[in-house]
Amino acid sequence: MRGWTPLVGVQFEYSLVERSAERELLPMAESLGLAALLWSPLAGGLLTGKYRVGEKGRLEGMGRVIRTEKTAHDTQIVDAVLLATKELGRTPAEVALAWTRERARRASTAVIPIIGPRTVEQLDNNLSALDIAFPDELYDRLDQVSSINLGVPFEVNLETYPKLLGGDLSRVDVPITKAI
Repeated sequence: MRGWTPLVGVQFEYSLVERSAERELLPMAESLGLAALLWSPLAGGLLTGKYRVGEKGRLEGMGRVIRTEKTAHDTQIVDAVLLATKELGRTPAEVALAWTRERARRASTAVIPIIGPRTVEQLDNNLSALDIAFPDELYDRLDQVSSINLGVPFEVNLETYPKLLGGDLSRVDVPITKAI
């Protein structure tokens, strides 16, 4: 294939607040052996909790690109991250990035968060997330609170599979049973 460069990775937004890539993009990357480069793993600062205390951060200048707590689900996720910071004695950014790192460890392909610190202090804090041994229970709790609805066609398929497969799912590999 002269002149073509092989595709080796895909890039998309992914964080505890934005997990819609689990519907199709992450499974595609894993099945094709593509790296997944995740932008905005701190949801534009939302997961740090700083907007709750009046900091402007990236809200100024980047406008609608940056996430805010628009839904009760967003609030539950930020609350869970802030609770985890107390349990681990770490900052919210460290916790959110450590969760993403643990998610990457469990993936079958390279999953690489793209960090965007604006100061050396933020960079040091982001990198310190590499030192966190993330407990399974905490990973599961954050995974649960931030889970997404699979949507169509996945939820329809989940309802239909038992009937189509004669009621005994143990005899076949069901392609998807929940959000990854």
